[in-house]
Amino acid sequence: VMLHDGSVVVLNSNSSISYPEEFGKTREVTLEGEAYFKVFRNPQQPFIVQTHKVDIKVLGTSFNINAYDTLNTKVSVLTGKVQVSDEAGKKVSLIKNEQAEYTTQNEFVLSKENSSDGIAWTKNIIILKDNTLAETARILENWYDVTIKFEDSSLENLTMTGKYKNEKLENILESIAFLKEVKIDYLTKNQIIIRR
Repeated sequence: VMLHDGSVVVLNSNSSISYPEEFGKTREVTLEGEAYFKVFRNPQQPFIVQTHKVDIKVLGTSFNINAYDTLNTKVSVLTGKVQVSDEAGKKVSLIKNEQAEYTTQNEFVLSKENSSDGIAWTKNIIILKDNTLAETARILENWYDVTIKFEDSSLENLTMTGKYKNEKLENILESIAFLKEVKIDYLTKNQIIIRR
């Protein structure tokens, strides 16, 4: 999406943004889901992204926000500086290759890693780094428009690391089944259950 201020937003699947026809003193957009932002620099008119848990304020930068309802909200900075704040007024500032994850305990967990991994999805690449199977299932549900359930909740905590580029869902599920010694059953084309 090209915004009228020159900023560019790339939306991931199952995501949306809303914004006014014209920006005022600030450039405010609302995000549901995940998006990569490349914000046109304008120090006189801050760019603010509102999500269901946190607000992100920038002047001009590029960053990724993952704010799907089912996951912790994660902000990854590729260039420039970003300020992330929650409803209680807690704030953190991030620069290139820094991430802030806002947890269900209303805390920011900071990390440093290559932020370009955070936008791998813009190139149709799924990168998993010690993600739980529950997190992996949410990612796959958003990408492939399926529902994934677990027969046994203890399976949800198994972790997964891998990289998939332009991969079919069946192939990803086969690799999970092989690596984690689980069984994948298709109740329907879009309803999947993971069993022991």
